[in-house]
Amino acid sequence: MTESDAQVLSQSFRERIYRRNFIYFLADNILFNVAMGIISSTTVIPDFVRRLTDSEILIGLFGSLFTIGHTLPQLFVARVIVRHARKKC
Repeated sequence: MTESDAQVLSQSFRERIYRRNFIYFLADNILFNVAMGIISSTTVIPDFVRRLTDSEILIGLFGSLFTIGHTLPQLFVARVIVRHARKKC
C-alpha cells in the first residue's frame, strides 16, 4: 500500500481495521499464554517426576526448582555488581 492509498482510507475503515487487529492480537496473546502455561517447566517436570517416583515431596520440590534456580543466582550476582562503578541503568 502506498502513501497515497493510505490517505484515501476513511476514518471508519481505519477504525474497523484497528478493531480487528486488536481482537487478533488479543486472541494471539491469550493462546500463547495458555500454551506456555501448559508446557512450562513447572508443569511438565513435576509430571515427569511423578512417573519416576511416588514421593510427593520430590514432586513438589521439582515443581519449585525452576523458580528457585531462576531467582537465586540473581541474589549472588547483585552483590558483585553493586561494587562496580559502571552499571547499565
